Amino acid sequence: MDNKITFTGIKNISYCFDNRKFRRIGDFLSAELTGKDFHKFKKAVARSGFDFDIYEHPYQKNFINISTVDLDEGNIRVLFINDVPVEEIDESIPLFQFAARLTRRIAKKKAENFLLEKDYSNSCLFDKVTLLGETLKDPDRYHIPQMVKDGAKNINRFVQNIMMDYFR
Repeated sequence: MDNKITFTGIKNISYCFDNRKFRRIGDFLSAELTGKDFHKFKKAVARSGFDFDIYEHPYQKNFINISTVDLDEGNIRVLFINDVPVEEIDESIPLFQFAARLTRRIAKKKAENFLLEKDYSNSCLFDKVTLLGETLKDPDRYHIPQMVKDGAKNINRFVQNIMMDYFR
C-alpha cells in the first residue's frame, strides 16, 4: 500500500518587486497550481474564449506567473499572466477574476501553510518559472511568506483598480 500524501492547492509561491532590474517595472508572483486550482485557471482561460496554449506557462504548464506593469504614475497599467498581457476587454474578465481570487487567497494564507519544496527552490526550474528565465541569486529570499503575502496584496489591489476603472 502506498502511503504517499498528495498535496493539492497552491505551493512553491515566490514574489519579487522589479524596479527596472529586469524587463519591466512591477510585481512578480509565481505559484505552482495543483488540483482544483490548476483546473480553475484552465477554466478561466476557457471562459475567456482563449486557447490555453496562449496562457500556458512556457516552462511548466501548472505554474502561473502574475506580473504587473505600472508606468506613468498609474496611467499605464497592464496585468500579465505567464508573460502575456491581459487585455481590458469583456472577454478577459474571467482572467482578471481568477488573478484577483488567487492573489487574495495567497494574501490571506497563514505563514505555516506555505509549502516550498526544496527540490524546487534549489533547481534550475526556479529561475525559469519565477521570472521566466531570469537568473536570481539567493532563491530563499523570494519565498518569505510575509513578503509573498504583501506582494499578493499589492497585485490584488492592482487588479481591482484596473477592474474599477474598466467598469466606470
